[in-house]
Amino acid sequence: MSLNRFHLTVVTIWFAALLAVLGLRIVMDVPTSIVEGMGLILLGCAPALILVSVFRGAPPQTIAQVLYDAEQDANAGRDALTRLHDRKEA
Repeated sequence: MSLNRFHLTVVTIWFAALLAVLGLRIVMDVPTSIVEGMGLILLGCAPALILVSVFRGAPPQTIAQVLYDAEQDANAGRDALTRLHDRKEA
């Protein structure tokens, strides 16, 4: 799986919502200690970081995909040789 545009949008919205919550806490003058603020930031960033780490790239090919690709390449080469041979006979 890859990190496509939808996932990047979700991560961006998540961070924006986290900043909005922290901003509201500051504006509403909610008493917050440093430890509590850091805890909110860490817990708020955890889902987005997990999403990014899980969808960081495409998985490696399976054995079936590798064999299929090799067979297709071999068939393409054989077909090209057959067409070349047919042209020489004509």
